[in-house]
Amino acid sequence: MVITGLGCVTALADSVDKLFAALCGGQSGVSTIESFDTSQFPVHFGGEIKHFDVTKYIDRREAKRMDRYVQFAVVAARMAMEDADLNMRARLRGFRCLYVPEAIVHHMVNRSIGTFSHTYVYFGHRNSEYLFWKNMPTPLLWRYIPERSLFNLLSFLYFLPKGRGFSFLRAKVDFLRNCSDTLEKRRMIQMERTLSTKDLHALLDRNWLRYRRKAAVQS
Repeated sequence: MVITGLGCVTALADSVDKLFAALCGGQSGVSTIESFDTSQFPVHFGGEIKHFDVTKYIDRREAKRMDRYVQFAVVAARMAMEDADLNMRARLRGFRCLYVPEAIVHHMVNRSIGTFSHTYVYFGHRNSEYLFWKNMPTPLLWRYIPERSLFNLLSFLYFLPKGRGFSFLRAKVDFLRNCSDTLEKRRMIQMERTLSTKDLHALLDRNWLRYRRKAAVQS
């Protein structure tokens, strides 16, 4: 097992960056308990998670089927998945990514959330924006914005008749809501980048439409 990303939901903060800053600042997550009546107990304070909006991370209908502690675990896990960007960030730091044909990969995402389900569309298209805007060097960012805009338009037109248009739009809106955090992470990633823009551009596969068509046929 390898750890490629971090995620957390705590009484002190609901993101890794905020948690680290709070810990360094000597803040405490212990406060008066508000979620239930503590008058029958000798202790009235604890590390309670407050102001947690699960709909920022999980579809409202899906969240209703989860206990609150399950929501915490699922959200933290999905934060870790978003934090990974393993292949792209490794490339930017100068690491090589090798193809191993003998490797066996057990991929569980589609099996657990369903191919092109509301959850699949939402997280797939929200996280793809994070990947693009955090990791793409500025010259390539501007170069591929028109192509990415076309991709988003075609994706929306594809999902609309399938009843997934709202999930697609919500993904983009939630990405924009977190734009300031994304830009800050982008600044840090680009500062640590060692791969040149020219070398990264040579690695990019520009046959994205072919793969989208293949995925659509297989679904």
